[in-house]
Amino acid sequence: MKVGSLVWGLARYLENHIFAEISLSPAPSNSKEVQHLLENFRRLGNLEFFKVARNRSGLSTYGSKIWLIYNPSENSTLLKPRLISHNNQLPSSFPHVDRLREKQSEISKRLSGLIALPRYSYIEEDREYLHGDTEIPFNHRLTREGLKYDHRYSILASRATHQFLELEIEAEEQIDPNDLRKNLRHNFQKFHKFDSVSITTSPETLGQWMRDKDYRPIANKVPITKFKGFYD
Repeated sequence: MKVGSLVWGLARYLENHIFAEISLSPAPSNSKEVQHLLENFRRLGNLEFFKVARNRSGLSTYGSKIWLIYNPSENSTLLKPRLISHNNQLPSSFPHVDRLREKQSEISKRLSGLIALPRYSYIEEDREYLHGDTEIPFNHRLTREGLKYDHRYSILASRATHQFLELEIEAEEQIDPNDLRKNLRHNFQKFHKFDSVSITTSPETLGQWMRDKDYRPIANKVPITKFKGFYD
């Protein structure tokens, strides 16, 4: 296959993908928390790429950013070379664009509503929660600046089958979810809160990520084999 054809095919392949950059607090403290995040993000759709920032201070392993790429189709990923067919050919056909756009919108909407995720250390021994007998509400308070949002939103509780806590806003309310997120105060021992969620559908986003100093690989990378779908 000619290089030009491969580049064209990959550009077309990524045309309807969803690219998300998420800042969270606190950052994952160990590999179990990273795996917990990965498993839950996988539940939202066909997750092709997952990367957690590295802490550059050396005081801890992980940083507070996550990068995600979702495939709106159900095809196997082409982002890992071993999954390209044996003759290095890209698929000869792609799902209908209307279906891709519908799925793209569905995944983007779910990502845009994420507020928090219970930490692995908080739920790992909670049998009632893990068996589906109880839910975990997002206990929080608003900052003084955030009081303008009081009584204008709700946050759905976390369940074992869907562990993310999600934002619900009435159609008539004009609320910037990222502005609300930054004005929520929570218990760091119980939750990873998503402080900002940025979603695009432009493949050019990859180039922007690679220019981000937090994205660049540094020493002591976790082996790829440790997490399925974890790429450095």
